[in-house]
Amino acid sequence: MLAHFFATTINYPDRAVISLLKSNLSDEFKWSDGDYSNIEIAFKIAYALGLLGAGRVIDKVGSKAGYFLATLFWSLSAVAHAFVTGTLGFIGVRSALGISEGGNFPAAIKATAEWFPKKERAFATGIFNSGTNIGAIVAPLTVPFIAAARGWKWAFIITGATGFIWLVFWYIFYQSPAKHKFISKDELDYINSDDAAEDIPVVEQKRISWGKLLQYRQTWAFIIGKFLTDPIWWFYLFWLPDFWNANMD
Repeated sequence: MLAHFFATTINYPDRAVISLLKSNLSDEFKWSDGDYSNIEIAFKIAYALGLLGAGRVIDKVGSKAGYFLATLFWSLSAVAHAFVTGTLGFIGVRSALGISEGGNFPAAIKATAEWFPKKERAFATGIFNSGTNIGAIVAPLTVPFIAAARGWKWAFIITGATGFIWLVFWYIFYQSPAKHKFISKDELDYINSDDAAEDIPVVEQKRISWGKLLQYRQTWAFIIGKFLTDPIWWFYLFWLPDFWNANMD
């Protein structure tokens, strides 16, 4: 659970760095607010596409490999921001960041489901999801100081490189419960206690089409909730730093 928390915490500064450096980048690349908006729209579209495809990939390769690949590619994409030379380059690296960051939550949720019985998964998910807020706090406390001391390129390099540190620990220490050499039989039985209590026979799971999924009220409740709340969150993340900076000037 702590591994998922730290990964999510790392994830958010990577996506928020550009908003904290908007004034620096606008001066260097002569961006208008429209240019910056196009760059961030590219990220959001790519992130949406990444979320649509990441779950299927992670189900196929497993949570360990899936989380590793997602973090590797979003860390590389974050560092790559330091080496682009124009608006189109930023659109490209932001799109790559969006697609790869789409793997964070599907991988974290799958790994949580592997390690926790159903009665504890909501709490565990809340813990790692709190990393989004910690990351949103850490970014403005660190990025401006890095940029002031070393330049804006190093802000992207340093925040992106933290993902590589996480990758080392994830690769060495993470394993599913069934394969983990330090887990006891009692612990494994507790993790799998839902299956034993429900005594549900194993049946082949069929894929559900999008058309079928959209017939459920629960699907629309989730869609509408995200539709109402996400624009506010994205505004805070990508535009609020510029708003405060403009009003301070």
